Amino acid sequence: MAGPFSSETVVEVALERAPLARVFAQARIPGMLTMQGSERERAFEAITAELGTDYPVLERLEELQVDPAASAGSNVRTGHLWRLRSGDDRWQVTVGETFVTLDVQKYRDRDEFIERLSPVLDVYGRVSGAPYTERLGVRYVNRLDDQDDLLRIDQLMRPEAVGGLAVPRDERVVLARMLCESVYVVDTHLLLARWGLLPPGAVVDPVIPPAEFSSWIIDLDSFTEERQPWGPGLADTARTLATTAYRYFRWVVTDEFIETYRGAS
Repeated sequence: MAGPFSSETVVEVALERAPLARVFAQARIPGMLTMQGSERERAFEAITAELGTDYPVLERLEELQVDPAASAGSNVRTGHLWRLRSGDDRWQVTVGETFVTLDVQKYRDRDEFIERLSPVLDVYGRVSGAPYTERLGVRYVNRLDDQDDLLRIDQLMRPEAVGGLAVPRDERVVLARMLCESVYVVDTHLLLARWGLLPPGAVVDPVIPPAEFSSWIIDLDSFTEERQPWGPGLADTARTLATTAYRYFRWVVTDEFIETYRGAS
């Protein structure tokens, strides 16, 4: 590849041992201030009912929501989340008052992911009555926790990405943590790229369980904050976002990385 943002076609390579900790797609909407409690409940029940065929396992959760503009004592309220899972527990949809998220750990390819995402966006947009999304993002969190692989990170990642690993050190010095972060503006959307070494128990997102040992993460969040109306175009935008993240991923890892994770374990 000529670069992480070059224009040549990048063919998606199936990695049988893909080190994905999680893949997320999320659409956020403005706060539904006009919806009262019972009306909001009915909307969410309708959403979960429509998605129930593909996601039959339902769990209702509570979350604390803080309004920084409200006066003290009235700025915290309890909101509800509905979490739906597919029968095989691979796919998960989380429905909140201002967002819907689809996430999965292992899937066939980008086409399958977009095919799963499209009806989720359609149902949420139609039932919530929101006029538009104010943020749409696709995020890939890769985590390498095989300790043998960590010893050869400089062979699995491009030299531009090894960061503190490139700093000379002797046997007295252990690199315990190293995290690089960059934000790129790509046409009309953004890419937040983070990668590096995390110590045992450290996480980049609380929804992803911590690793028992040291790990190397490649966290790519491709998103747009432009207002977009609900419709088929949202799934197309999500595909573009996913392609941007994948192109960056393919550039930052080496051919040896691809061969390491291509085959069965």
